[in-house]
Amino acid sequence: MRIKPIHILLLMLGLLILGSPTCSEPDPWANAYIQEDEQLVVDYNEVDRIRMDMVQSFEKEFEIEKLDKTKLNAFEERAIEKIQDFGEYVMIYSKRDYDTAFRNQAGKMIFDLFIDSNVEINIDLSNGRSEDIALIGFLELLDSCDYNELVVSSHDFVLDSPLQSSGDSFYKGVVSYSNRIVGLRSGDSLLIHSASNKVEIIVRKVNKKFGDRSNLIWKVFLGKIY
Repeated sequence: MRIKPIHILLLMLGLLILGSPTCSEPDPWANAYIQEDEQLVVDYNEVDRIRMDMVQSFEKEFEIEKLDKTKLNAFEERAIEKIQDFGEYVMIYSKRDYDTAFRNQAGKMIFDLFIDSNVEINIDLSNGRSEDIALIGFLELLDSCDYNELVVSSHDFVLDSPLQSSGDSFYKGVVSYSNRIVGLRSGDSLLIHSASNKVEIIVRKVNKKFGDRSNLIWKVFLGKIY
């Protein structure tokens, strides 16, 4: 079962509120791990074992210089999940009655989905205007959007261009999908975006820290949305 972004954010917010660390207490997240079945593990020894298993799994990937078809297919599926995550994070970030820290965490997780903060997004939030805007500008539009919240529906995903090598430690592809955004305000709803969008998907090696060391691992990111 895929862990929903809202579940992760609720767990994070709950621990921040109920178990905020003090000068004499450890960070409550230091020994916490969310499993794929959405169970939260907090036992130190069990979390340590899970982390060691993850490190060993990652280390096997360190030696891989070229990704085979099976791994590329897995990254393509993960990229589609990240497009869905993007829509869910946008909904969380746009909801005005959510706690500010909760919304800010959703904003951070939006940035984490993309290759960098300058990626251009062409998603109309004004019911008429459509233009390329940097990711950070897109979040500013969400902040100033004249709605209490947005409802995002992403579906009908199609892999237009499978991931292909674009140089050393770099793969690119394109996914298209149907994207629908409804703005809610004072009990009314308005369709402000309904279009077929395309998304660049990018796989590259990035530094991943494991305690006091770091290694290069493969990771998939979203690129330009147009």
